[in-house]
Amino acid sequence: MTERIVSVGGNKATRPISDVRGVGVSAAYPKTSTGVNILSKGTVITKKAIIVAKVTEVFADGTGTQPTFKIGEVGSDASFAATTIFTNAANGTTFTFAGELAALKNLIVTATAATGDGTGALAITALILPKQ
Repeated sequence: MTERIVSVGGNKATRPISDVRGVGVSAAYPKTSTGVNILSKGTVITKKAIIVAKVTEVFADGTGTQPTFKIGEVGSDASFAATTIFTNAANGTTFTFAGELAALKNLIVTATAATGDGTGALAITALILPKQ
């Protein structure tokens, strides 16, 4: 689906609606999460991202290791949050990140599962907005 938009200079362009509208996404990442997880698919234009990550289970090693999570985009998987941000984070702690999500790049969460009785989990919400 496309929508015709008019720019400030009066130039007209046709773009997919997903490029001109904002989108909200959210997902839960338990301590068993692994691999690269797509939180939001990229669009043909650069967008702004506002990301809120809430700790839903304390991050602790116990007798194993706590899980790790990175938030970024394809090609730069920790551009919003490196794994160390969540190390030993307390339950209920909220982190907020903001920046640009490059054109055609998916917003991703890269996870490594906890081992043994390690704990840690996140609930992540992101707003992806047109760059103005």
